[in-house]
Amino acid sequence: MQDNSRLPIGFLSDERVLWHGNPIPNKSLKNAEKPFLIFGGAILLLTLILILIKEIKVVLIGCLPIIIICLAVAGTYFFFEYKRQQTFFIVTDRRIIRSEGVFSKKLYDVKYRQVANVVLKYNSRSRLGEIMIKLDGIKFNKENPDEIRFGTIENVVTVYNLIQKQLSEYKGKV
Repeated sequence: MQDNSRLPIGFLSDERVLWHGNPIPNKSLKNAEKPFLIFGGAILLLTLILILIKEIKVVLIGCLPIIIICLAVAGTYFFFEYKRQQTFFIVTDRRIIRSEGVFSKKLYDVKYRQVANVVLKYNSRSRLGEIMIKLDGIKFNKENPDEIRFGTIENVVTVYNLIQKQLSEYKGKV
């Protein structure tokens, strides 16, 4: 039995969660943080040394802007990482759900009868992929008016097959 307590929505009494997940972190950002930490650490160390030898003018002119830029880049990185952790993809036996947002939650909730097509993009080298769920006559927003995206998830083929199975079961009931 899956732990659904950390999922951001409530479920119907007879609804079962078949799968849920978050997007996978971008590996290129993970590799980019090491040089950033080395550079930022060196500037911070230089700033501390200059403060200790009382070169406040050099700190204010040279180091302070660089430290502010480093803090802004680090803050942006942590914000987007937190946003990724707050994005949930959920497949139940009745509907498909995407929940996202940090300050305000956006919830995309689609029943299987509203699904027109499901498209899979799979990268065999990384074994990650993306699922695009095309909707039939529903418009959520201006950017992607007729689809929900499950982006960069592990076991994407398994999730795709699960959605296809649920669609075929729904069509079999109609």
